[in-house]
Amino acid sequence: MKIPQFVHTLRKVSEDNAPAILTGFGIAGTVATAYFTGRGAFQAAAVLAEDDRNRAAFEKDNPNTIEPRKLIDSMKLTWKLYIPAAGAGCATVGCIYFANRISSKRLAALAAAYTIAEKANSEYKEKVLEMIGKDKEEKVRASVQQDRIDRDQNLDGMIDSELEDGLVRCKDAYSGRYFRSTMEDIKRAQNDINYQILHHNYASLTDFYTQLCLEKTKESDEVGWSSDHLLEVTFTSNMDSKNRPVLVMDFAVAPIRNYWKSKP
Repeated sequence: MKIPQFVHTLRKVSEDNAPAILTGFGIAGTVATAYFTGRGAFQAAAVLAEDDRNRAAFEKDNPNTIEPRKLIDSMKLTWKLYIPAAGAGCATVGCIYFANRISSKRLAALAAAYTIAEKANSEYKEKVLEMIGKDKEEKVRASVQQDRIDRDQNLDGMIDSELEDGLVRCKDAYSGRYFRSTMEDIKRAQNDINYQILHHNYASLTDFYTQLCLEKTKESDEVGWSSDHLLEVTFTSNMDSKNRPVLVMDFAVAPIRNYWKSKP
């Protein structure tokens, strides 16, 4: 590999992993700060002890001629010993600050991209409904969900093979998880969430999953609905590879980030 290409690759890797690298430096800086502080304290104690001996010897030969050492005098004797600790501490703070700044910018960029994609998807769905009609759109959506079910492996490992009376196999299209429930229970959960939204202005995806006795996901606390857009669940009926019915649950309006910031 040529040196210019190597330098270019190294710079790209460094930029991509800047928050992790700076965080690592911050951790190392914390350890270094503690080490230099401890070393400076031991050295300062030795310097002050030596000064005490010199002062005692001088006092012995010249009684009542020397004043007790003040704090400012101790600082003048030892401040240089803490320069390494202060430098390491400043570098640590700088690393943590810039790591957080870079991460914040990247999160803001991702949030903006998410918003753009969400808007584009919403416009696309509206145009599809306008051009082909609701019935055909439902057939297309059901076909897409069927393809996803067909790609799922080991379906029996995702949900119990045997179902209790009245329950059906369900799939959450948003998270890809399978669970047991009924259409009536899901609609009841939807109504409870919309009640919460109307009275508290917002609800998270975790709140909805809790209503269905599902575990929250990594992002379910971060997305949700507001009074601007209530929760609306849609359903498609599909079959798995063993010709067992699967009720696919999806959202007419996908949950959004910063849902709690929407105006009531």
